[in-house]
Amino acid sequence: MSPHALLQEYINLTENLYTIVTNGLHLRLLRDSSRLIKLSFIEFDLETMMDEEHFADFAIMYRLLHSSRMNAKLDNLFKLLSIIFRNWFFSDFLLNY
Repeated sequence: MSPHALLQEYINLTENLYTIVTNGLHLRLLRDSSRLIKLSFIEFDLETMMDEEHFADFAIMYRLLHSSRMNAKLDNLFKLLSIIFRNWFFSDFLLNY
């Protein structure tokens, strides 16, 4: 089973509504869904965002995944993700200029 399928099955069987799966280059936000025929997720291509300087796309992703949008249980995870994205974005941005 793929990581996407495993996490989708997990959130379908638990009380959690959302989860994140990533391979480091692509990030997917999955939602609890009983539809198994068609996958439902939002995917962000992190590599393309940084390489092609799609800063508006990054801002949308950041706003969508910000910890203020999630419940208290996920707050620490999203704070960590926020720090990782911020550091990765600025280190990549500064190295290119």
